[in-house]
Amino acid sequence: MEYIWSILSHIILQSTTPRVQLAACSAWIAILESAYQNPLFSSPHFLSQMYQALLHSLTCCISTRSKLVLFDTFGVLAEYLGPKTAQANLPELYIPPLLQLWSNHSNKLDKELLPLMESLCSISLAIGLQTQPFSQSILQLSLQTIDENIIHLNTIQSNISEEETDHLVCSLDILDALVEALGGINFKTLLSSTEKNEQPFLNALLYACQSQEPPVRMSAYALVGDIARQCPSLLQDSLSHYITELIRSIHDPIHASVCNNAVWAMGEICLQCIGNPHVLHSFAPSIVSGLIPLLVGNSTDNGLTVLPGLPENSATSMGRLAKVDASFVTNDLDRFFSGWCEGLARISDPTEKRDGFQGLLLSIQQAVASPSCNIFSKQTCILSLIFAIISWHIKFKEEQDEICLEMFYSNQLNYYIVECSDPELRVAFSEILRWIKEGFFQQWEDIMKNNFPVCLRKLLTNFYNV
Repeated sequence: MEYIWSILSHIILQSTTPRVQLAACSAWIAILESAYQNPLFSSPHFLSQMYQALLHSLTCCISTRSKLVLFDTFGVLAEYLGPKTAQANLPELYIPPLLQLWSNHSNKLDKELLPLMESLCSISLAIGLQTQPFSQSILQLSLQTIDENIIHLNTIQSNISEEETDHLVCSLDILDALVEALGGINFKTLLSSTEKNEQPFLNALLYACQSQEPPVRMSAYALVGDIARQCPSLLQDSLSHYITELIRSIHDPIHASVCNNAVWAMGEICLQCIGNPHVLHSFAPSIVSGLIPLLVGNSTDNGLTVLPGLPENSATSMGRLAKVDASFVTNDLDRFFSGWCEGLARISDPTEKRDGFQGLLLSIQQAVASPSCNIFSKQTCILSLIFAIISWHIKFKEEQDEICLEMFYSNQLNYYIVECSDPELRVAFSEILRWIKEGFFQQWEDIMKNNFPVCLRKLLTNFYNV
C-alpha cells in the first residue's frame, strides 16, 4: 500500500498533464474506498505523510478538476477512517490549510469551494470534539458564505435554480455537523463567545426555514432538529416561527425529503415540550392533520411515492406529540391507528421506537376511557397493534431488512426472536394483549389462526401467555 501511495503521490506532484494528474487522484480515492480497513490506515505516521502529500499536491495542481478531487479526498478519508483521522494531532496538520484556502478565496460562492466545504462537514462529524480549536473559524466562514449567498439570491428573486443555493445548503450542513461534533453546550458557548456569532446564526437559520427553495429548507430543518435535541434554548425566542415553518412542510409531502426532515425535527421539538404542553396547544391540530396522511398512505395519491423512513418518522413524531399530551391525538385516533402501528413496527432506532410506543399506549389509555372509543371494534386495528408489539421481538440478521408479515411464512429465516428490550413496555404489552383477548374471548383463537402464522402465535404465547 505504501508503495502504491508513493507512486500515485509522485504522479500527482510531478505530472504536467492534467488528465494524468486527475487519474492519479481518482485512483487513490478508489483504493481508499476499497482498502480503508488496511492496518496502514490506522498508522498516524502514514496518515501524517499522506496528509502532507495531499496538501502539497493542492499547491501543485495544474487542473481544477484535480484540485476538486483532492478536496474530495479529505472528505473520503474522514468518512471511511472516522476518528482515526483525529489521531496524534492530525487535525492541526490538515484543517488549518483547508480553512485558509476557504478564507483566502475572494468569491465565497465559487463552485470550486463546494468539495472543500463538503469535506469540512465530513471531517467535523468524524473527529467530533477535536473540531473545537477550529470551530470559530468554521462558524464564521459558514455565516459569511450564507450572507453572501442570501445577498445573491435576493438579486435574482425569481427562477432560482438549485445550484444557486448550493453554498447556502452546504454551509447549513457544516453548521449542523458542528452541532453534532461539539455537542449542545459547546456549540452554544461558541455562539455566545462573540456578538458576531449568535444573532447572525439565528437570523440565517430562520431565513433558511422560511425559504421557498426545498434544498435549503431540507438542510435547515435537519439543523433545527439537531438544535432542538442538543441545545433547545437557542430556538426558544422564535419557536413559534420554527414550528409554523415545519408544519408548512409537513403538509407538503410532494417534496418528500423536506417533509421527512420537517417531521423528524417536529418530533424533536415535541420531546422538549413534555411537561409544558401549552407551547404546542395551538399547533397540535395542524401537526396531527399533517401527520395523518403520511401514516395512512394518502400522501401516495397522484403517483407520488413514499420516501423510505417517512412513515417511521411520522409514527415517532405522533408518539412524541402524544407524550406531550395524549388528548392532542385521541380525537382522530381511529382514522390513523392502524397506520400509526404499521409505522411503529418498522422503526429500527430503539429510542425513537420507544418514544413512539409510549405515546401510542398513552393514547390508547385515554381513548378507551371514552364511551365513544371504537378503535378495538375494528379487527384491522387489533391486528396492527399485535403486529407492532411483535416487532419488538424481531432482530434481523441483516440491518437493511424490514419487517413484514409475509416474511414469517418464508422458509428463509433472516431474523432472530428475542425478548422485548424495554421492561416497562413488556408489562404494558402484556396488559393490553390480555385486555384485548378478554374482550374478544370468543373470537380470539379464530383471529389469531386466520391472521398470524404458527411461529408468531407461539411468540405471543411464550412472551405474553395469550
